[in-house]
Amino acid sequence: MLEDELKEKKAMLDRMCSLELLATLEARFRIDYLVRCQNKHKDSLSRKFREIHQQKTNRVSLSDDILVGWRVSNPEHKTRLDHFQKALDYRNWLAHGRYWQPNRSPHIHKYDYLGIYLLSADILENIGLVEG
Repeated sequence: MLEDELKEKKAMLDRMCSLELLATLEARFRIDYLVRCQNKHKDSLSRKFREIHQQKTNRVSLSDDILVGWRVSNPEHKTRLDHFQKALDYRNWLAHGRYWQPNRSPHIHKYDYLGIYLLSADILENIGLVEG
């Protein structure tokens, strides 16, 4: 009985920490987007982001605009970004109470804290996100 309770508490802590890491990554990508728009960097990604910003301002979509822009401008990071996109489905599942069974994302149950931590570290070490 006690072992089961401890196991459930550990799983809950793992999910909360995973959610925090994924929220932090999302914030880093959104800050990168805004800094690139405001500082008028001359690289192709920054130019693309400014075009998007003119149309959508701060209503930009992480998945449809920011990550697509990164994939197009930096194809060497495509696999990394695809893994992040799948992890965002897991984040959405966590953030919305874990009550729905995702049809298009059956892979969400493969994530755990260690996997999210390793993905976060890989992205932060290898993708050149600018800071504010």
